[in-house]
Amino acid sequence: MNSNQKPSRTSLGAAIACMLLLLAGSGSAQTFTYSNPAPIAVDDGATASPYGSTINIGGLGGAIAKVTITLNDVNHSNPADLAVLLVGPGGQTVALMQDKGGPDPVANQNYVFDDAADTYMPGSALSSGSFKPSDGNGNHADFASPAPAGSPYSMVLSDYIGTMPTGNWTLYVEDDNGNTLGGTIAGGWNLNITIGWVFTNSAAISIPDSGAALPYGSETVVTGVGAVTKVSVRLNGLSHTRFDDVGLLLVGPAGQRVRLSTDTGGSAAINGIDLTLDSLAANPLPDDAQIIETTYDPAGETDAGGGSPHPATFPAPAPATYTNKLSDFNGTNPNGTWSLYVDDDSAGHSGSIVGGWTLILEGSAATDAVAAISGRLTTASGRGIGKANITLSGGGLPQPRIAITNSFGFYRFTDIPVGGNYVISVSSKRHRFEDPVRVIQLYGAITGFDFVAEP
Repeated sequence: MNSNQKPSRTSLGAAIACMLLLLAGSGSAQTFTYSNPAPIAVDDGATASPYGSTINIGGLGGAIAKVTITLNDVNHSNPADLAVLLVGPGGQTVALMQDKGGPDPVANQNYVFDDAADTYMPGSALSSGSFKPSDGNGNHADFASPAPAGSPYSMVLSDYIGTMPTGNWTLYVEDDNGNTLGGTIAGGWNLNITIGWVFTNSAAISIPDSGAALPYGSETVVTGVGAVTKVSVRLNGLSHTRFDDVGLLLVGPAGQRVRLSTDTGGSAAINGIDLTLDSLAANPLPDDAQIIETTYDPAGETDAGGGSPHPATFPAPAPATYTNKLSDFNGTNPNGTWSLYVDDDSAGHSGSIVGGWTLILEGSAATDAVAAISGRLTTASGRGIGKANITLSGGGLPQPRIAITNSFGFYRFTDIPVGGNYVISVSSKRHRFEDPVRVIQLYGAITGFDFVAEP
C-alpha cells in the first residue's frame, strides 16, 4: 500500500494508553506498604463506617507481582458475621473474609491475607495470623452498594497480578447478621504491593487425553529485565478431568528447566481455576488431594504420585533432566524466550488452560547506565524495508533521536539511558504498519524490537 505513513495523534495517544499494558513487562521488583490507619466501625447487622475505607496510590509505575492485605487490631463479638471485600483500581474484586471465625469474640487481633499462606481461616475460634482469603459457605450475597456486585466474588489475590497499582484501593466491610454487638477494625488496614515484571501468553493451551498439549511449548519473550530473585507462574483458567495426568515443565532462556508438577492432585476434576505456583508458598501441591484455586509450592509432590508414574522425560522437543525448584532460576539472566511444556501422560482424560499462562519475575533492574535498542522493519513476506525512519523519544533523552533503516531493514539506537519510558514510532513512504507507535520501559539492552508492515 503506497502512502506516507506518519504516526498520528490518535496512534500516539493509543500507544500512551497502552503503556499500562506494556509496563507489565517492566519494572524493578520492590515491595511497598500503604496504610489507612483510620478505625473502621463495624455496626451490628449493617455496613461499616466508613464504607468503604480507601487507600490511594499515585505515581507507582510497573506491574503488580503480589498483593497482601493486613487488618489491624480487629475486635468483634462474633467474627463469623464479618465480611470483607477488596476492590482494586481496575474494579477487580476479591473477598478476603466471609463467614469465618465462629462465634467466639476476638480482641486486638491482626489478620494477614496472603494467597501463599498455609491455611484458610478456621470456622472456629480465631487468633492472629496469616491466612488465604477465606469463605465459610461460598454463597455470601452481594456486598451492599456502592461496593460492586459480583457474588460469588474471587477468592484469590493473584487476580491483581499484572495490573497497575495506581488509583484507589477500597476495603468494604459489613456485618451480615444483626444478632450481636458488632465491633471495630481499630487500626485500619495495610496494603502491601510488590512490583515486578509480568509477562502473559494468553493463547489457550489444549491438553489432549494423552500426549503433548497444543501448543507444545507455549512461549513468552522477556526483554529488558535484570537478574531475577524470584520466579512464579500462574495458569489462567485451568480445567482437567484428572489433574494427576498433567505434567508441567518451565524452561528458561538459558536452558534452566524446572518441573512444576507431575502426578499431583489425584483423580478429582478441576474446572476453570487460576492456579499459581510459587516456591515461597507455605503449602505444597498435594499428591492425591483436590487441587483448588490458590497458590502452591510446586516443589512438593513432583514425582510419581497416585496413578501411573509420569515418564522421567517430557516428550521432545522439551529438554531432558529437571530440577523441582523455581528458586533455581534465581540470579539468572531472564531475557529471552521462556517455554511452558504441558502434557498428559494417560488416556481417558483431557483439559485446557483457556487463558494461557503468566510468568511473574521479581528482582533488580538492569545495572547498566545506558543500553541499546535494535530491531528490523520488514514486509509481511519478510523482506527488509530500507530508508524508513525510526523515532525514539521520551525517557532520559533531551530530544528525540532518529535512525534510518539500512537496505536490509535493520536499525539501532545506542547509549539510551535506562530506567525511562520511551516511545518508538516508525514511518515509511511506501508502507503502513499495524502498530507504528509503541511504548517501552528500558532496563537493559533490547534486541529484535521489530515492526512488520501490513500486507
